[in-house]
Amino acid sequence: MVEACIGQGNWDVTPACIDAVTDCYPLGTQVLAASDVVGFCSAELEEGCLSGNAPGCGETLCTCTAGGSPYDWNNCWHLLLVACLDGLDGDCETVLDGCYPGVSVAAFSQCQDQVVEDIGYECDCPQCGIHEQCEDALELCLGV
Repeated sequence: MVEACIGQGNWDVTPACIDAVTDCYPLGTQVLAASDVVGFCSAELEEGCLSGNAPGCGETLCTCTAGGSPYDWNNCWHLLLVACLDGLDGDCETVLDGCYPGVSVAAFSQCQDQVVEDIGYECDCPQCGIHEQCEDALELCLGV
């Protein structure tokens, strides 16, 4: 799998890479684009692991795509972080409706910004491990 995803020393989110990761472990959710999941996991694991093709990095990447550290695909903060970023292929409205039915994208966006302002950038840092606190603050802001 690692070989399928490395090109010119960088991780390439190619169809072969997505297929390899998907074969390794099923993606943690069906509402996110596989390429986005691979891209986000690759970005989180790049330094110190993937960039040096360290032993075990392939398994670590597979675990990430399946919802293991640093992402938790049962956590709405992580799901929405990936699904609602502009320019990606995720379906923000579908994820939002699954997490918080009836909440508009505009209301979510405003509350997401408020949570990051109140708690800090750590909310957008999956490896910081405070996603549950961020999700709780988001729910409080949304009134759900």
